[in-house]
Amino acid sequence: MIKTMKANTCFADVETSPNLGLFWRAGYKINISSAQIVRERTLLSAAWSYNNSKRVFSAKAKVYKDGSSCDYKLVKAVTSGLIDAEVLVGHNGDKFDWRWINGRALIHGLPKLAPVRTVDTLKVARKYFDLNSYRLDYIARLLGLEPKLNTEYDLWKKICTGQDKDGSLLKYMVQYNKHDVVLLREVYNILEKYNDSPVIANQVIDANPVCPFCDSKKLQKRGKFLNLKTWRQRYQCRSCGEFLKGGLQKKDDYFFGNAK
Repeated sequence: MIKTMKANTCFADVETSPNLGLFWRAGYKINISSAQIVRERTLLSAAWSYNNSKRVFSAKAKVYKDGSSCDYKLVKAVTSGLIDAEVLVGHNGDKFDWRWINGRALIHGLPKLAPVRTVDTLKVARKYFDLNSYRLDYIARLLGLEPKLNTEYDLWKKICTGQDKDGSLLKYMVQYNKHDVVLLREVYNILEKYNDSPVIANQVIDANPVCPFCDSKKLQKRGKFLNLKTWRQRYQCRSCGEFLKGGLQKKDDYFFGNAK
């Protein structure tokens, strides 16, 4: 069989506050310099969940009466919460979420995220599909999944300007954040079937292949994954359609005429 160890996959998402600044006019293509910032942006909440559990963890910033916030404990919680991930999944995570977390960790003198393979569902969707939109909410609706919770700009505005007197708005943002993680997992599980780099580790070829996704023994050889000096047998599960990689083989075992 193909013995596989499923990667410990973590799905994560963050919500952030805007910078607070002074400017003379509003409009398009207005140049606002960093000198005009009077309050630095922070993380407001973070949510994450692992593939081996339905539980969604979360952390939120400390928001003061004037709307200012401190995300030290939040950053410490999320970097610690993601430390066991072997694969980190986010929607636009490579450009946004992971850099945001690391940036705030830098400011607080905390360790950055552990080095880990990432899967960005935004990149996967753009690579393989021509869609009208690549927003997570649009893709979820298109796939018949539950949409994102309803939010408007006023939610962020009220939290960051001291109008969230009882903390209920921040609490709702955390729920919105956690729901996004649930949605992210569902979208990932569909898109990953089309991705050419399935999350599989430690593959060994034996006699009777078994699919790690559905436990089916109906695996069929479908060509090979070829590199310059090595190759792997490629299998496809006839039950769920997943493509699997076999064990690493030497090039000379397959490319005739190269044996020495």
